[in-house]
Amino acid sequence: MPRETSQTRKENRAGSQGAKGSRTNRGNNKGNKKKRTFYNIIIVILLIVIAFSLFQIGKILWGYYHSSKTYANIAEIAGVESEKDDKVNFDELLKQNPDTKAWIKREDIGLNYPVMQAKDNDYYLYRLFNGEYSKNGSLFIDYRNENPFKDFLTIIYGHHMKDGSMFAPIMKYRAQDFYDKHKKLHFYTPEQNYNLVIVAAAYIDASASQYKFYFNEAEKASYVEWLKSHSVIDTGEEITTEDHLVMLSTCVDASSDNRFVVYGKLVPKK
Repeated sequence: MPRETSQTRKENRAGSQGAKGSRTNRGNNKGNKKKRTFYNIIIVILLIVIAFSLFQIGKILWGYYHSSKTYANIAEIAGVESEKDDKVNFDELLKQNPDTKAWIKREDIGLNYPVMQAKDNDYYLYRLFNGEYSKNGSLFIDYRNENPFKDFLTIIYGHHMKDGSMFAPIMKYRAQDFYDKHKKLHFYTPEQNYNLVIVAAAYIDASASQYKFYFNEAEKASYVEWLKSHSVIDTGEEITTEDHLVMLSTCVDASSDNRFVVYGKLVPKK
């Protein structure tokens, strides 16, 4: 057997170290490959999340735009495109949708909409005037109001939309200085044109007893006293049991049952 020389031992050690180095490099390459794969998966997931988020935002913005465009077209049909227009073409509106009961308007605060009434409170919650689905929905009278605007209290609901549409503007009546500059709204029915004179505004719960439809004289008097004592603004307006009141009701936010309600009394225009 050949004797192992010092040179041979050095070469063997060098060969062994080279083999170990090769195995280490292969291990490092595998580790780096796994890391790159992991990072690529994370990037793909993030891109999917971003794409989905952009899609959802685009969908919401399109909904706002489509609703705004639809109601602008309805305002054109009704003949109330500007603040100076003081007559609503109910004949044409009723041809397009027999559920039309009124029109509410004050352009300088962003209100210019038809008011609907269906056989329940679900139909117009997420439907536009033309029946199309929309998160904006319509302004609509509670179906339990049997004689809208002749009842002591007529209740109208509308969404508090983040783009400032529908009943979002009535939230501004929380502030006294806003009320002082906007004391009335324009209100129209097929039979009569009115000023809706603001008399009170308050916070209530979604299940509050203020959502009421049938009154005797004592209950009317009690309701009037409640309005006077709970209003967050001082209107100085007289309220009596002979008035025909309209409650405009909207959500304070999307995550609670809090409601903000603005009350007006119908005063016929001369």
